[in-house]
Amino acid sequence: MELKHRHLGSVDTFLRPKILAFRNRFVPWLPLITHLPQVGWWLSWNDYIGGRIYLSRGFEESEQAFLLRFLQSGMIAFDIGAHHGVHTLLMSKRVGSQGLVIAFEPSPREVHRLRWTLRVNRCSNVRVESYAMGSREGNEQLFVCMGRNSGCNSLRLPTISEPFKTTKVPITTLDNYLREHEIHQVNLLKIDVEGAELEVLEGAMGLLSSGARPVIICEMADVRTLPWGYPANKIYDLLQSCKYLWFSATPEGNLNPCPPKKDYRENLVAVPQEKLQGMKTMLAEGNN
Repeated sequence: MELKHRHLGSVDTFLRPKILAFRNRFVPWLPLITHLPQVGWWLSWNDYIGGRIYLSRGFEESEQAFLLRFLQSGMIAFDIGAHHGVHTLLMSKRVGSQGLVIAFEPSPREVHRLRWTLRVNRCSNVRVESYAMGSREGNEQLFVCMGRNSGCNSLRLPTISEPFKTTKVPITTLDNYLREHEIHQVNLLKIDVEGAELEVLEGAMGLLSSGARPVIICEMADVRTLPWGYPANKIYDLLQSCKYLWFSATPEGNLNPCPPKKDYRENLVAVPQEKLQGMKTMLAEGNN
């Protein structure tokens, strides 16, 4: 299934940048609402991602197309690093009333905005958890960006030239969360946690060695992982050692094999070997 985007008409093309500029200058706290076909109503806040979506410039379109193709009614999906919920919303629509989405977001400001998105869209199948996910239990300092790069909030000092504030947030592991909530199957993990991806996976080794292993969409970006002291290829190596295969998503939501490389700045899809046969129709032409 191909993700269809709403292209701005001539009036929108003229007016929307002006509306956005007015909002940003005079009422920066006010969200602008727009409709995303096959996803729902989106609240564009005064930040980079919100502005990009409001102006119909696209955001992680290949990843969204893959979610549309892969997710089915009744599935369980985890959005780890949910931010304001663009992927959470899409997941909610796809898994339906018989499914469940669990969205993890530690920033209090982002949780507030995420909940607004879910209320506007009446998403009753989403559970929001205000945790950071990692390899241990405890509490840690979260750096919250106060400028337009709200997607760069991190447990390590972000490598951006914007002011930030800090707040203490609770941390848990994925394995502990699954055990405490008696969740025995996860169909999909989306992990985008500004460099903490390796820690999240290290806290999920029970799940990754279980008989019901999820497909994983993971951010792979050296610019995010280096403040944590490791290169992004460590993520690749860890899941490869767990018998996962790596792919990139195409604009149609298909999968292309992604061999290892030295540097990364992208989102990739990791598929457990035992699930590859059932996903053959998603392999890009010439790769199945």
